[in-house]
This record gives sequence, C-alpha cells and structure tokens, in this order.
Amino acid sequence: MSNKVPNIKKNSLKIDFTPVPSHENGEPDQELDNEDTLCGIGGFHPTWLQKFSTPKVFLVNHSILGVLQGAFFTYLVGCLSTLEKRYAYESKVTGVIMIADEISPILFGLLLGYFGGKSHRPRIVALGMVIAVLSCFIMSLPYFIYGPIKEFSSETFRHVVNRTKYEFCDLKEKDYFCEKSPTFTAVSILFFGNFLKGFGSLAFYTIGTSYLDDNVKKKNSPVYF
Repeated sequence: MSNKVPNIKKNSLKIDFTPVPSHENGEPDQELDNEDTLCGIGGFHPTWLQKFSTPKVFLVNHSILGVLQGAFFTYLVGCLSTLEKRYAYESKVTGVIMIADEISPILFGLLLGYFGGKSHRPRIVALGMVIAVLSCFIMSLPYFIYGPIKEFSSETFRHVVNRTKYEFCDLKEKDYFCEKSPTFTAVSILFFGNFLKGFGSLAFYTIGTSYLDDNVKKKNSPVYF
C-alpha cells in the first residue's frame, strides 16, 4: 500500500497558508476545505483580499493585538490606586482582582488547547479577542453605574470655601450611603471582567502563536517570534 499523500486540490487563488498536519503520522487532513485558508469574514472572501492571506500579515495583526493587550494591562495597573479610593476596598482586594486573569487560563487552558487545536484556529483567536474586548467594557461598567468620584472634584473646594456642613456616616447612625456601599458590586464586576479578559486572551497566546509557527518555515521561526 503506497504511503504517498494525494495532492490537495487548490483554487486559482494564491494562498501562502498551507494545511497543517492534523494526524499523528504527520499527514495533512485531506478533508480540509480551501475556504479555511482564505482571508475574509464568514462567507465573504473577495479575490482582492487574498493578498493579505500571508503569515506576515497575520504576524502584524498578532503583534497589534499583543500591543493593545499590553496597553490595557498598563492602564489598569495605573488606575488601581484610584479604584481603591473610589470604591473603598483594601489593597489585598486589588490583588484578588489582578489574579483573576490568571485563574481562567488555569481552568480552561487544557480544554482550549486540545479542542481549539482541532478547530479553525484563526476563528478561535478572533472569538477570543472579541471576548477580551467585551471584558474591557465590562470593567468600565462601575464608572457608568456609580459615576466619577465626588470627594476629589472641584465641588469639594467650593464647599470648603462656603463652609457648608455635611453629615458623615458614623457608628451610631447609618444613612443610605453607608448601607448601599458600591464596593462589593464594583469589585465583583472588576473581578469578572478581568477573569473574562484572561479567558479571551488565552487563545491569543496558545492557539495564535502555534498557528503562526506552523505556517512559517522552521528556519524563519526566530525571525517571526
């Protein structure tokens, strides 16, 4: 019985991405459809767009996504002290929020790596990035729900000049502000958003990197990474 792999039919479009071996014996999957290597969205695969179906273009997109994720993390770290003051929680709670994006890869890393490697990997990476973007909007919800902090606004100085008296919460008398603290809700939203961000970024680091490595020559891998 011959071990020769039959040629895979290709269309007239020039595609630089090649089918990746998906079997243990190193043979490519013969049932792979050429549409999986076309550049486009859904069923939209115009001819003029296929010139972007190259590892170099994928590398550029991959790099831009990595820079944006790094920018988000840097911005979040810079806002931690402000969030602590605004929602009145301790620094140890900040640590819990920050490790949320490390918990999701631990829980779902093996499953995503196993099942994601057998599916359409670029689509999985794109879906993960959509989830990561959604998590950024979720983490901004406390601001839209409770508004900006008022204690440090310009109104504070105006009231000091006018010597306006305000009643503060104490141990004997609890008012509405004391009983309706936004701390728990805000912390829960921030934790969930960061947890979701870690899940969305998981495909970027596990599947996206391996997909790029499989579609470039081994001697060029150091250049791409």
